[in-house]
Amino acid sequence: MIATIAYGLCTAALAVSHISGQPASATTCPYMVAEVAWPSFNASVRPGDRPVHIEWVVDWSHSYPALGSALEAATGVCRALRPGDRLTVRRITDRSYSSSAVLVDVRLPEVTGGRFRSPARAARERSAADSVEAAHRQACEALAQSAHLPRTSRTDITGSLAAAAASFRQDDDGTQRVLVISTDGEETERAGNVQLTLGGVAVRFVAVESRLGPLERLERRLEAWSEVLRAAGVTDVQVLPPGARLDLDALRTAARPPAQSAGAAGGR
Repeated sequence: MIATIAYGLCTAALAVSHISGQPASATTCPYMVAEVAWPSFNASVRPGDRPVHIEWVVDWSHSYPALGSALEAATGVCRALRPGDRLTVRRITDRSYSSSAVLVDVRLPEVTGGRFRSPARAARERSAADSVEAAHRQACEALAQSAHLPRTSRTDITGSLAAAAASFRQDDDGTQRVLVISTDGEETERAGNVQLTLGGVAVRFVAVESRLGPLERLERRLEAWSEVLRAAGVTDVQVLPPGARLDLDALRTAARPPAQSAGAAGGR
């Protein structure tokens, strides 16, 4: 199997080869790591587990006070990824649908087993596995250190949701699909008419805080976004309390939410 791990902090963006369809360029981002093989002996998936595809959108506006908490939570999930998992973290800005909003995109390949390997081949595969694991760790560290990137005064939350929906559609391989939203719920602009389709996706609000008005106002905004998500076909929406962590083990064993029709498959 082939692992594509792309990460970095250059120009507040990331080159993601398997989304753009173009090879990742080391000149685009000095942190880019080459494709390497993932050996079959490095498996940690338990019986009954299913890989997860997580799209995590993080509010990058000045008004969102919990950016540090959101990045800490996302970094913890990054470090807990297993073979077959994918994590994409996107900034919510005024260009949320652009590839420049992607902070990190990590996909760990699934593993296979049972085939015979000579000692020399096993040694090569173990060396390749060490390279993948090192790249994975560095990608997570890059995510943890991304809080210094410039904040924005404008946010297009809908654009982030549309980008996540497009990624899910392109990569619907039977994994458990999870959309994580970290925001204060304030959207200042939206480009174009967006038709969201998120049937079969579980949604979790994590590190939700606001410095704009009382708690009741934040709760109303979250309920409004929950209605948008349900109209897009989502049946599983949960708002995690402050400090709570995303439970990947529970998501791996949970039944995949049923996909429901929410109009024509939309995008931007």
